[in-house]
Amino acid sequence: MKPILFNSEMVRAILDGRKTQTRRIVKPQPEEILQGDWSELCPYGKVGDRLWVRETFKYMNLEHTKVGYKASIDETCNDGAFIRLGNWRPSIHMPKWAARIFLEITNIRVERVQDITSHDCIAEGLPVPMVCDATEYRDQTHLNLNKSHERIKEYFQKLWDSINKKRGYGWEDNPWVWVIEFVRRQT
Repeated sequence: MKPILFNSEMVRAILDGRKTQTRRIVKPQPEEILQGDWSELCPYGKVGDRLWVRETFKYMNLEHTKVGYKASIDETCNDGAFIRLGNWRPSIHMPKWAARIFLEITNIRVERVQDITSHDCIAEGLPVPMVCDATEYRDQTHLNLNKSHERIKEYFQKLWDSINKKRGYGWEDNPWVWVIEFVRRQT
């Protein structure tokens, strides 16, 4: 079982059942991609493997045996005991025993980031009501993504750049990415 990092917004999307895909940079970037079984080469695992999610957390007691998760805590709450218990720790430092989210890889493919479809943008956990009519969102099987396609991709582009542009893999660079599809499992 390998770890995978998600920011708090994406952790909330997984917990809500909205996120079932993630795109990760292929490193090093190849000049071209040949057809084949990419599952065997993916550094995150292959179809059927499990991942444990690393997320921003803090210890809830002095013994460091209990944790709180930033994605599930409203920081504006006035729970003084919780707020006084130290600083948030970056997801990279989360120990495996503290993980609460486990994912099973169901599919892996490689594509250019700009090849993402509207349905894939939604599977990435985008908050659809921000880019589509909220009444359409209730039943995604009837969601008319064609009329909102450009707005959905623009929103995903902004999200992508906020995470990857400063690392040299911006939307305009159109990097090759691992597309990892998953389902949430108990352990």
